[in-house]
Amino acid sequence: MKYSIAALFAFSILITSCTSGSGLPRADETTQSFYTPLGDKVFSDAWVSITDAVHSLMILKDGEIVYERYANGHSSDELHIMWSVSKSFTAFAVGLAAEEGLLDIQDKVYSYFPEIKIPEKDMEWRQEMSIYDLLIMSSGLEETKLGEIIASSLNDRSELDWAEVSLTADMVFRPGERFYYNSLNTYILSAIVSKVTGKTVADYLDDKVFRHLQIKDWIWEESPQGFSAGGWGLYLRTEDLAKFGLLWMNKGVWNGHRIISEEWIAEATRCHILPHEGQTNGYGYQTWLYKHGSFRFHGSRGQIMMAIPEKGLILVATSAHNDDQIIINSFIETIYNQIS
Repeated sequence: MKYSIAALFAFSILITSCTSGSGLPRADETTQSFYTPLGDKVFSDAWVSITDAVHSLMILKDGEIVYERYANGHSSDELHIMWSVSKSFTAFAVGLAAEEGLLDIQDKVYSYFPEIKIPEKDMEWRQEMSIYDLLIMSSGLEETKLGEIIASSLNDRSELDWAEVSLTADMVFRPGERFYYNSLNTYILSAIVSKVTGKTVADYLDDKVFRHLQIKDWIWEESPQGFSAGGWGLYLRTEDLAKFGLLWMNKGVWNGHRIISEEWIAEATRCHILPHEGQTNGYGYQTWLYKHGSFRFHGSRGQIMMAIPEKGLILVATSAHNDDQIIINSFIETIYNQIS
């Protein structure tokens, strides 16, 4: 649903007053005691100041929580802003819709928006643009008016059409030519999913995914047109983000129930494009790839889900951090390098 700032705050207070239940299993005390000093080291390494700090840190090993800590007034029942972690959820919704036969990722983007007048400039490039190009951040569209767009999600009287703003922006290169991070690519994906399913991405995932993972409470900001923001605006608990990461690491299976195909997860987490020339860590479907065979969902200021399948490890962090790479580096050095 779409919420005003006041409603978001009030709803967060309501949610944090109750317990989530149906959580992930906790490791035994011996295992937790082994990980406690390691997790504390990561936490302390990342803690720079009260205003540049970790809010929560959770570590999973082989599907069990081995470490969990909250600080700076934050708690396990809080719905925390995810920022661009939201993008990986939207990509998953695209995958589900594709597997239902509702869309094909090679479909041309503008075919889903007949109501928008396409600019004549660079028409050939625009007509080439596919859903796949959006997924890998290679649409060629210039990101424009993002601040104004984000602000309008909390303005009930805004008439700004996000899709029109996005799809009438200038083209800065031919689709597929290179990587260009553009949060509005993800919003367009969200709108397409809504057009083919008749639901917002949030409600579609609630029906197809969240109920299986027993993610019971969430918030996702919407556009004035009633579509989930897609590239941002999702609020979740730390443990619920860990569940979603575990679903990916388990190749689309949750408690014996297949939610999405193993093939889609494999495609989503392989390198399709390099963000920077010469870089070895690539980008999948709205998902960042890292060394050690890991992949991660990553949001501004240290919202992180990082999975390392080869060791059955998952790191989840929420924070307000200006250098969130510290969290990842410490996790690799302190935990990945220390366990088999």
